[in-house]
Amino acid sequence: MGVVIKNNNSFIDIAQFDLKTARKSGDTVLYELDDKNGYGKMLMCRIFPGIDVYYNDYNTACDFAGKFDMDKYFELGYSHEGTYEFELRDNRCIYIGEGEFIALCNIFESLRSRFPQKIFKGFGIIFDIETVNKLLKGYLKEFSIDLGLIIDSLCTDGNIFVLKGDSEIQSILEKIYFSDPSRQLAYIKIKVLELLNLLSNGITVEMKYKCRYYEKNTVLKVKNVKEHLTEELSRRVTIDQLAKEHNITKTMLKTCFKDIYGLPPYKYLKKIRMNHAAVLIKQGKYSISEVGGLVGYQNASKFSSAFKDVMGVSPREYSKRY
Repeated sequence: MGVVIKNNNSFIDIAQFDLKTARKSGDTVLYELDDKNGYGKMLMCRIFPGIDVYYNDYNTACDFAGKFDMDKYFELGYSHEGTYEFELRDNRCIYIGEGEFIALCNIFESLRSRFPQKIFKGFGIIFDIETVNKLLKGYLKEFSIDLGLIIDSLCTDGNIFVLKGDSEIQSILEKIYFSDPSRQLAYIKIKVLELLNLLSNGITVEMKYKCRYYEKNTVLKVKNVKEHLTEELSRRVTIDQLAKEHNITKTMLKTCFKDIYGLPPYKYLKKIRMNHAAVLIKQGKYSISEVGGLVGYQNASKFSSAFKDVMGVSPREYSKRY
């Protein structure tokens, strides 16, 4: 989100973000990123005048730095997998996590963005408000869609809101995400209209919450905690120790950590440990009990339970497969 900028209702070069045009066909453009930090793809397609959908698929530690002016634009974004981090000019950061839906209106304050988990998959819908009101206002009214009402209901107290949609909205978002623009453009149009119709009918308190802002200094502390947790997987450490060592409250550590990495600290560490254990098992150099010890589990039963919880099978079953 926040990467695409429009000018005069046309695609423009976004080379400042190291995204290069790989393919262009009609109203569809594929941008690609390929550098030492990883790779990424952004497929952008126009579905109506003034309304574009763009699909993101990234696996990179790259920082996207540049001018993210979104004046006179409205954006809806969805994260299917991973976390998207916005670093704002006032030294605060905001996040959109897996399964979350974000609304941004007239945004012009982003400084950098990145993917803390490296992986990010999702899509965004960007609206050129002036073009939509000029060319599509009557058309959208026929579908009981009022873009102004949607913007007012989502961005009443500010420019950025993160939503927790109900199952109906979640279903539509997933269907849009899994659609192929090259073959299912008409279907995507229908689902976007369906989504806008639902949003025009009002957002309930249960569906909306104002996004949390974190000071950059707090974010840096939490990222240091993550490095501390994962630098030596056999080491045992408590939340109390981490909070004290990194000069942050336990509550802030837990809340901010989950927003950045998608899981609480211990669950995140367990996932990292089990993924590393899976690599060690594949290598075949160690016994199951030795692998458990290398990732911090001296009790074989607890290691087996943790491994199955993350990987879906026991360490021995996993070993037989590989």
